[in-house]
Amino acid sequence: MRESCSAAPPLPPRQPREAKPRRTMSVKNIYGLIDSKCGPISVSEHHGKGRNKVFFLPEAARELCQIVSYGRRSPMNRLEQKFAGFGHFLTTDAGDDCIVVSHFIQIHTTNRSTISANNLGANGESDSLNLLEYYREEYLENERECNTDAQGRCVDPFLELCGPSEFVLEGHTHPNLGVFWSRADRTSGSARAAVSPVCIFVCDPIRREMLGCTGKDFRPAEVIVCENETRGRRQKCRRPAPEAENPDPVAAPQTDPRESPGRDAPETPPPHPSAGKLISLCDSYLALPGVGGHVRKRVRRGKLRLKIDLILPVPRKGGEP
Repeated sequence: MRESCSAAPPLPPRQPREAKPRRTMSVKNIYGLIDSKCGPISVSEHHGKGRNKVFFLPEAARELCQIVSYGRRSPMNRLEQKFAGFGHFLTTDAGDDCIVVSHFIQIHTTNRSTISANNLGANGESDSLNLLEYYREEYLENERECNTDAQGRCVDPFLELCGPSEFVLEGHTHPNLGVFWSRADRTSGSARAAVSPVCIFVCDPIRREMLGCTGKDFRPAEVIVCENETRGRRQKCRRPAPEAENPDPVAAPQTDPRESPGRDAPETPPPHPSAGKLISLCDSYLALPGVGGHVRKRVRRGKLRLKIDLILPVPRKGGEP
């Protein structure tokens, strides 16, 4: 017997999701809030240029470094990796996007290569996206209760100001390929940022390069990586010295000061007070729009070594730089 099949009723029109209102705050005030609550902090790296800003809080910066093994080659980062950033959307008085990333979650993928990674499993199931949803809900449930680190510093100073974290960044790696936007990146990024100005982010962990933009029209953004300052040394997520630029550099031992509070004290005496003033002055310049570069410091054999690289805009004279 042949059964008659009637056509399925059409799906109801999809209701567009409204964007969440964003708090207005200047770049200077954003940096000041991070420094006062998470600090003392410094800007370890700047990547890209643009009026739009993407801030990585110190805790998030350490998480990203661990996920992608930033600054060296590892068995896992030689193929593409995916991750999601959670945090807050802000805007300036001029209408520029400011995104604060407080937490990174790795997206588990399969069938990875140097140029692609699939969210779907071998049989078409979307286990990785289900895990991401689970991790996200677990994080949101506990972020307010766990908003201090082992040293008593605030992890996310914008939590009370902006409310619970939300999805603000979609990222993946280009291992040893450099950072750029492929056609697939633009297609998926435009869909992700259709409503909210989500940051589309690419990182080459081996070459230590980052590239970010905001919104579906890929507005250029400057990525600002913040880190906690410690006496005599810095945390991870810093750019190595030029002599360490090796295709396969020997990585320093991976230690976490949160697990061993006693190891935070340096073996050498603290640096001279004038060095701290010089570093603070350089950090204040790096926080200005259009200024790039970095400050590196190392303590070796009881001596503090500073390497300062500042890139300042120079006014053109007579049409020449």
